[in-house]
Amino acid sequence: AKSTIQVSGEGSESLIATFEQNGTSMNLGEAVQFDSQSSVVPLAGPIEAIWDFNDGRVLRGNWENLKQVSHTYQANGSYKPTLTLTTALGQTAIAYGMVHVVSGVQPVAVIEASARIGRVPFVVTLDSSKSYDPDGEISRTLWHFPSGGFSQSAITTYTISDPGKYFVELLVEDNQGNMNSQWMEFVAFSEEVPPGNLPPVAQISPVGGFIDAPGAYYLDALGSHDPDGEIVLYEWRWKGQVLQGSGPYINLSQEFPYLDDLVLIVYDNYGASSTASQRILFLQRPDPPNSDFMVKGPWGSELGLASEQDGAHELGDLTTRLIFEALLDPGQGSFEWKVNDVPVGTTRELNYLFSRPGTHTVSL
Repeated sequence: AKSTIQVSGEGSESLIATFEQNGTSMNLGEAVQFDSQSSVVPLAGPIEAIWDFNDGRVLRGNWENLKQVSHTYQANGSYKPTLTLTTALGQTAIAYGMVHVVSGVQPVAVIEASARIGRVPFVVTLDSSKSYDPDGEISRTLWHFPSGGFSQSAITTYTISDPGKYFVELLVEDNQGNMNSQWMEFVAFSEEVPPGNLPPVAQISPVGGFIDAPGAYYLDALGSHDPDGEIVLYEWRWKGQVLQGSGPYINLSQEFPYLDDLVLIVYDNYGASSTASQRILFLQRPDPPNSDFMVKGPWGSELGLASEQDGAHELGDLTTRLIFEALLDPGQGSFEWKVNDVPVGTTRELNYLFSRPGTHTVSL
């Protein structure tokens, strides 16, 4: 984070205060590192430094000893730390920073809009009431508009007067001081809709299949097209919400098993739309059962696991039976034994007498 500079007093040599931070958004209890070594100070005379962390705590001393300091904030909130440098001649320079301290889980910002595309003047109703906080409640809502204006209402309207693409941002803050944001794209056009305007065609690729969870699934709308114009806006919906972003590409990530319809809405340059959907299944596969087994001699002496020593065991003659015992508990699955790819048993334990010399393969 860079700082702004204010210089006052008299003197012929430059005095410029500045500092950098290891971050502006910090977790509660995480130390903020401040580094002011890039400040410009006169060569002669001591420089007094005052670090004010904006939470009631102040560090004061010789700047040579306070070029780098660390501070841990004890409460959530936004803070404006300052560094004041003063020379023996009274020159003063001040640097300003910003730190946002958060804890817990971030809130989720959700934008619902009455329309995404329209003819100017294009009036959009924006609704943030579906925003939520997993471990608390939403305490503040702030809309940022492309014109530079803002609104703090949960439901508000915005008018677009000129054709083009515009982005509206929603910022929400929870009762612990955590913040999160979401933005949405809007398109405005000025021409009258020509008679007989054909709607676009929406298409999602790839089609079908399921994805391992946790995992990610990349999809696109490159097969979508407009027969008599162009597609100007892509809207993706997942879990009942409009996904942040725009364009023909989307990446779905899921930690746990989940089944839902991914919905794509495409809009042409006159506001006509078309919808496509695809059922997406994130599936958590169980771990495969343990197929290893113990090889035992005729009197039950253990010769070793099949997975050890490449599974190789030697017999002296054809009169020796071997016992093969699965490690898997009977209540955890079923069994199928094969000798040289020929099924020979379906119980947990196989007692087998080899009838011919040579190398034989036993599998479970």
